[in-house]
Amino acid sequence: MRTHYCGPGRVRAEVHMGKEAGPHLIQVSLQSRSFSFCDLQSSCGVVPKPDHKQPFPWLGYLVIHSLGGPLRVQWSLDPKPFTDLLKAVTPKKHPAPKAAGPPCPATGLAPGYWAFTRWPAPEVAELAALCYYRPTDERNKMRTCDRTEAPGRLFNTPHWRTSMRWVPHGCQPPEHHHLVERRPCLDKWLADGKRMCTVGDSHMRYLARALQLWSDSKAGDELKPYGSEALDKVKMVELEMENVHYIKDVFGESSIKDIPGRFNECSVVYASFGAWQLTESNLANIQNFMPVMEAFADAMAAVAQTGVRVVWVTAPSTLLRDNSLRPGCHDLRMPRTFEAYNQIAHGLFTKLQLPVLDWWLPTVSLLEAAFDSAHFLWNGTPGSLLVDKVVQDLCTEAVR
Repeated sequence: MRTHYCGPGRVRAEVHMGKEAGPHLIQVSLQSRSFSFCDLQSSCGVVPKPDHKQPFPWLGYLVIHSLGGPLRVQWSLDPKPFTDLLKAVTPKKHPAPKAAGPPCPATGLAPGYWAFTRWPAPEVAELAALCYYRPTDERNKMRTCDRTEAPGRLFNTPHWRTSMRWVPHGCQPPEHHHLVERRPCLDKWLADGKRMCTVGDSHMRYLARALQLWSDSKAGDELKPYGSEALDKVKMVELEMENVHYIKDVFGESSIKDIPGRFNECSVVYASFGAWQLTESNLANIQNFMPVMEAFADAMAAVAQTGVRVVWVTAPSTLLRDNSLRPGCHDLRMPRTFEAYNQIAHGLFTKLQLPVLDWWLPTVSLLEAAFDSAHFLWNGTPGSLLVDKVVQDLCTEAVR
């Protein structure tokens, strides 16, 4: 989908649809009234005054009927016309598209898309209803995200247990991490008392917990779900576990002087941050982020020079949040800002010949799978794919 600015109050979007016949749904919403990278501080906030009847950011739902003849288009204020169409369709299983080619490399840009293995898929109803996580505006309470623990939900079900499969372009996705033999991959990284490390914000804390659970289990065992152990819900602290160390650095403040003390036990480091900068209006602009990322990348390059493998993990975006939609807001966690941050990080790490593990598209195209609007659990759909990719990286590098 490409969006074109046509003038004050007018935007045109071009949607390139596949050849698959059937109903298609496009959800239309606003995250900002006037977005500009030159003035990020004024680029969020669409919720109108309390006396306004329209509960932004929702504008409506566009249903496109593609049944082999002329396209039919229907506009509505809710997804019901779309879900009603699906109820009339007989469920049918079909193999997810598979790209021909070798296994995808664990690192590097990784374009692809999510595909269904059956249609209508059980997950469609969840995907069709764009939602808020804990809205405070009474006009949007009806759109509260349902995070009830139930089998098959995208936020708490690994991708291989859903009807969705990640289909990369031109190569094969990695093996599911729970099927991988642990010891051949771990021996190199845990030798001589070393540990695997993650550094950055809460996304890296979640990854650290996933890697510890993976290293504690055996091939064939799925990871314990989020919330099974007390450490899963510990926040804003470093975690020193048996095989994995999470180093807290939510603003990317690690510098070269920190290397001897903070990274001397690490054999491999996965790094990522960005969300906290986007919640601080004085830090969110690109001009301020660039020097922070440059200093952090230089620090990670210095870590790599000590023999440690260092990998940048692209930062995922977030779902709609109340505090990024109110007038005068300072929360700029939106897909376009995260994408810009990731492009900066990719350029700097690539220039320093440090690998980048790309997790952007699997998350930004499935934001409904974020259990709290921001985080993707290791036992959720995109989160389990991240663990697949990290385990692939660990195992590939272990035999070199």
